[in-house]
Amino acid sequence: MLFGFYVTPKTEKLIIKTSRKVPKLGVLLVGWGGNNGSTFTAGIIANRLGLSWSTKKGEQKANWYGMYCLYT
Repeated sequence: MLFGFYVTPKTEKLIIKTSRKVPKLGVLLVGWGGNNGSTFTAGIIANRLGLSWSTKKGEQKANWYGMYCLYT
């Protein structure tokens, strides 16, 4: 007995849920720091975020076709 208190063990049952969602795309980039790797990664991020920008011809939006043409 320490300072007049007793300590007794207690057991609680916990239920832990984890996310099981599998990502849509998984890519292993070798030489990721080069031009092709950075272009490919930027294209994936731009498509995921739905980025758009203004040009002289009007608004442009990120698309998979443009990303693939720049990557290859």
